[in-house]
Amino acid sequence: PGIMLTLAKLMPLTYAVDLMRGVFFRGNAAAQGDILNTPLFNFIVISVMFAVFMIIGTWLFVKKEKER
Repeated sequence: PGIMLTLAKLMPLTYAVDLMRGVFFRGNAAAQGDILNTPLFNFIVISVMFAVFMIIGTWLFVKKEKER
């Protein structure tokens, strides 16, 4: 499970699903073990990943268009 956990932490969907769990199960003590991180942490990670991927994607697009 070590390599799978590492790969899962690199994927934005992990944080999106955990964010939804945190929102849906907020206040439910029985479901708190199913939530990995706080919703705020998940939102921050998703936002940072979005910004990084958007910058990289824009840079690659502009580079490719200049080569045409």
